[in-house]
Amino acid sequence: MTTNTLPLTRPMLETLLKYLCDLLSDPASPYHIPALLLVIHGGAAMLLHPSYQTIPTSRQSTLDVDYLAQPLPPGVRSTLTRAIAETARAFPGLGADWMNADADVALPPGVWEGSTHAGNLGKNMIFERGAVRMVSVAPGWAVGLKLMRYEKYDAGDVVVILLNGLRVQGGRGGRWTREIVEAWVRGECATMGYEGWPEWKVAEMRVRIGDAVRLVEEW
Repeated sequence: MTTNTLPLTRPMLETLLKYLCDLLSDPASPYHIPALLLVIHGGAAMLLHPSYQTIPTSRQSTLDVDYLAQPLPPGVRSTLTRAIAETARAFPGLGADWMNADADVALPPGVWEGSTHAGNLGKNMIFERGAVRMVSVAPGWAVGLKLMRYEKYDAGDVVVILLNGLRVQGGRGGRWTREIVEAWVRGECATMGYEGWPEWKVAEMRVRIGDAVRLVEEW
């Protein structure tokens, strides 16, 4: 499998996903799936989310589209993988892994369930075409996962999510604090098993939350 090195901007992502969705939605296509819901995370979710895109951010592109494959039936996973490969072949210069589920092995349980309930589907749908719907991973999970890694664009992404949360919710006294963010993430991402984390790891997370809160306040 070739690694994608082509920067994927929002317009490019939309072009690729339209092509992919048409393959998946066409009853005459060998890649047809009658109905498909995908949970998207990572940079593509940030770029495609209509609300996040109204908040200026340094993220202008991504190298891939991360999706959750594990909850999908094996036959659906196989068909989707083949359709993704066919899409890569249709666009010269696009790497075969432009859309992948490689991160599944490192994700804790609960991400799918926390992102496919009616509340998240109603607020965070990022792409729909034909038989395919794509929803962004729930905000709490997005922040929780980014705090785990906290590299490159992660800090900026967390800031955008927190700023959007203030705008949408209009509560919390109009501001985030480290304590509020930590309580929110712990509640949303309980299956992360924070209670079993070593002290240094909890301290590291709190430093990262503090950094994100500071950046929000400086916005």
